[in-house]
Parts: sequence; structure tokens; C-alpha cells
Amino acid sequence: MGARAELTDDTHPDTVLIVEGKNDRARLLPLVRPDVRIVCTYGIPAHARLMEIVAAVGTADVVVFTDSDDAGRRIRGILCDEFPDALHVHTKTEYGAVEKTPIEYLVQVLEKRELARSSVQDRDTMGIKGGAPDG
Repeated sequence: MGARAELTDDTHPDTVLIVEGKNDRARLLPLVRPDVRIVCTYGIPAHARLMEIVAAVGTADVVVFTDSDDAGRRIRGILCDEFPDALHVHTKTEYGAVEKTPIEYLVQVLEKRELARSSVQDRDTMGIKGGAPDG
């Protein structure tokens, strides 16, 4: 499968999580529910890539999870135009990027949006004991 294989699936899950790149996708994939599909913008999307993302999302709910930097803000702005009802979240500035954000914080963010895996076995696989920290 190629890097953009996630766009070839004809089924549309209830929720699509849009992230900036493949490293963000790899970081979040083991943390999200199995029915949540993750689609990458691969940086600031050009029109053609944006139309691919729109087609991949279909009628699903959209959550945009980006870095807290200028590029992340620009991506959120572009996606806001295409998905006005999307939920936009971003990592903390101190972490720099989604791919560098501590797992515990990512789980906390995903749990608030009901996107996190929830079983004890899943948490053990992620290396998290006792759930996400309060905060």
C-alpha cells in the first residue's frame, strides 16, 4: 500500500481525524478507536490534496488535530473553510508537534472527544497505566 492508501477505502467511518503528516498519524493510530480513520494533509494542502481529503471524509464527522505552530494554524484555517462543523484541536505549544506530544496528553485530548481506545488491554498496549492524567 502507498502512503495515501487511506483515501482508497470506500467506507466512511463516523469520524475522521485529520492530521498534518505520517508521523502524527503513526503516533495517534494506536491511541484512537479502531473505527476512527486518520487522514493526513501532508503539510499545507494544495487544492488537489484538499479535494482528496474532502472526498475521503464524505459525510463523516471531522476532528482536525494539528501542531500549535504557524503551519498548524494555517492548516486549521484551510480546513475550516471546507469543514465548517469540524472540531479543531491542537497540541500544546510546549510540545512543539503532535508527534512529540506525550502519549498521556494525547490520550487525554482524545478521551475528551470520545476518540480514544478505552479498554484496559488497549491501555496496556499503549503503555499507559490507570488512564490519562487529570488536567
